[in-house]
Amino acid sequence: MNSSDFYAKTAPSKLFFLIAIPGAISMIASSLWGLFDGIFVGKFLGETAFAALNLAFPFVLINFSLSDLIGVGSAVNISIFLGKNQEEKANNYFTCACILIFLVGVLSGAVIFFSAPFLMQLMGAEGELSNMAVQYIRVYAVASPFTTMVFAVDNFLRICGKIKGSMALNIIMSILILGLEYLCLAVLKMGISGSALAVSCGMFLCTVIALYPFVKKKLTLCFCRPHFSVKMIRQITAGG
Repeated sequence: MNSSDFYAKTAPSKLFFLIAIPGAISMIASSLWGLFDGIFVGKFLGETAFAALNLAFPFVLINFSLSDLIGVGSAVNISIFLGKNQEEKANNYFTCACILIFLVGVLSGAVIFFSAPFLMQLMGAEGELSNMAVQYIRVYAVASPFTTMVFAVDNFLRICGKIKGSMALNIIMSILILGLEYLCLAVLKMGISGSALAVSCGMFLCTVIALYPFVKKKLTLCFCRPHFSVKMIRQITAGG
């Protein structure tokens, strides 16, 4: 029985506990890393670093939102194909979406990296504040191709019925980032770039963990030889 058949035959009250509650916990856990980031930077690096983080953070979120757009948009189409038992098309959309996320991460990361000083200037930042914000955002920009996938793969796990697995992934990510933040800021004294590095490393490790069952073909979706088309990209963008 695939995940769509399982959900169709399961009572709504049971689905609430199987999907809604783990999904809510997953969303809360996935948002905690941003809270940890601010707390650690403010505590160990001071007010200027905290201001720099808040100045740069919107651009970090914009970068993540682009991959999330692809993840959500592809998830819509993948779910439709799986509901129609068209697994070959579903796997192709899944594979192409992962490639697109990596390519968009490279492109958006490059744009943000080279435009960071100009962006901070537009925001009115100067001197040390601007330098810290640029350092912070550039670490995320370099890591972008390897970290932005974590938000999309969360959708893919849920499509495959791994609701609790998605929840566990987000909890692990927040705990991992918490530990790495303390290591980079309190122990290694790496400065504000260490904060961004800690978050990026945590996301990368969780991305590897999440992609492993897809690579090993242990889930409904798996990687295949990609076949891109204009229609596919249009559907993914519209769905996102």
